[in-house]
Amino acid sequence: MADVVFSGPDFSTHRKRILPTLRAKDDPHPRLLQHGTGSPQTPFDNVRTALLADPTLRLVRGYRLMRCPYDEGLLWRAQFRVVVSRPVVLEGGKTVDTYEDVTRAFDEEIRMGDNRFVFVPSSRAHREQSDAELTSGMFHFGCVVGGESVVADALVSHYALHGRRKGIIALTPETCVARRRMLVSLYPHFVEWQMEHESDEDIDGLAEDMGFMMRPYDPLLHDQFATTSLACAARAHLVEKLLTVERITDAVARVVADPAAPDSQEEVELCEAEAEAMLQRTAVEDHFCVLSGVETLQFVLMVERRKALAVLKSGPDECASVAASRTEEAQAYFEHYSKMHARVKRSIARREEALHARRGWGSATGASAAKAF
Repeated sequence: MADVVFSGPDFSTHRKRILPTLRAKDDPHPRLLQHGTGSPQTPFDNVRTALLADPTLRLVRGYRLMRCPYDEGLLWRAQFRVVVSRPVVLEGGKTVDTYEDVTRAFDEEIRMGDNRFVFVPSSRAHREQSDAELTSGMFHFGCVVGGESVVADALVSHYALHGRRKGIIALTPETCVARRRMLVSLYPHFVEWQMEHESDEDIDGLAEDMGFMMRPYDPLLHDQFATTSLACAARAHLVEKLLTVERITDAVARVVADPAAPDSQEEVELCEAEAEAMLQRTAVEDHFCVLSGVETLQFVLMVERRKALAVLKSGPDECASVAASRTEEAQAYFEHYSKMHARVKRSIARREEALHARRGWGSATGASAAKAF
């Protein structure tokens, strides 16, 4: 089951347990808001567009409350949200602020009739970010969880091992810290492998877990192209794809110049050294991901090196056989990605088991936490 939007009556029942975790004493009171019309994939860009269109509006940070499916007690998730405040002059000249959401609900929520949600204004929400940074497109933002404390703690620990975006989850607003958006280099045939694998993991997070090269997202792309943010994001990924091809092409040119014979130990060591040098210049943080990333990039360089050497040594007639081997090449990549993905999964499982043992959690608690989101 998926999380559901907190209804007004349900929130009223639990508000005293939830609000002290999320808001400061002097923050405005929670309110029930109607969803807006902007794309649910770009909530921060929707607010940015609204602010640029109407200078009287003001950004308000806070949380959108969701209830998690957990039969043994209360478990809630407060997803970071920004809305706008509009000044309204009442009869008698008094001015009050009315809040408006500018982002529509997800399709599944609309089908369930959840077109309103509880918004909790909070000055504590991502306090480390300025208003301009919230709408800059440079960061990923997270959520706060609470309710049954053991399960909430297990959730935080579980998702801390699952990538840059999913790992932005905490028990308090102060410990829920935004992370820089990154562009991940997608290696040959990885998109096709992910589609065939039918993984429910987002492709960037999956590539990050497997140690692919990354670099910080460039926010200037938003300013260089007068188009929607989704198009800007697509443009950014296109640029990253071209840069990835360029980096790999340059690296292959370096290793092709070496006389090491194909399938030799010298070739393995040559490509491994080049892969390590390339990853040292990127933003891979997890030590295990670095090890996986070196092995995968080494594999990419060896495949591309052998292709380049084959073409260099081939005449026009032999080029057809090189092209015909692309199916075998894709299969080799698929097998390598599957092997590395299985290794990453085993590593994460071992680290979770070690964490559960240190904290005295039973396997049932860990399983409940893993299924709660």
